[in-house]
Amino acid sequence: MDNPVIANFRWSADELLTAQRVHMRHSRLGRKIRRGIWTSAPLAIVFGVVTLLIRGFHPVGLFFVIMGTALLMSPLFARRVTLKHYARRPDRDMLVGWEFRRDHIITRTEASCATLEWRMISRVLQTAQGFLLYPNDQVFHWVPIHAFRAVADKEAFVELAKSRVQHFDHVA
Repeated sequence: MDNPVIANFRWSADELLTAQRVHMRHSRLGRKIRRGIWTSAPLAIVFGVVTLLIRGFHPVGLFFVIMGTALLMSPLFARRVTLKHYARRPDRDMLVGWEFRRDHIITRTEASCATLEWRMISRVLQTAQGFLLYPNDQVFHWVPIHAFRAVADKEAFVELAKSRVQHFDHVA
């Protein structure tokens, strides 16, 4: 493959939120966190309400109701923290370019350029919104589907990634 596969997109708050949402939905840690929230939050609220009904206005019951509600609202808190983080990022609103070659990957912004060997990417996750390239379990690079100029470019990237990365996963 002499011609590189090119992908370009503007890094935005929406891109960051989408990438984080996809990562949390499909990562091992994200599934554990979600499972923990959706089991402990309702239990805490039920326990708190029962305590309040049995003992009347009691601080323990109130604490559990507030804690369960806060757990259920944690995705909103996470979104707010992510948007605050994005506002302080030096690469916000920059054009991000990816160049995927047979032997290496080049990524560029207006302020930086990096070259990676494919062996630095341990896993690629393909979703309907885009691709997560993982150097390890917690760090990822985001390449949205719309970054590719054509469907043929996206398919060429998929074939290249499958041939170069040990773990390539596709989820709906």
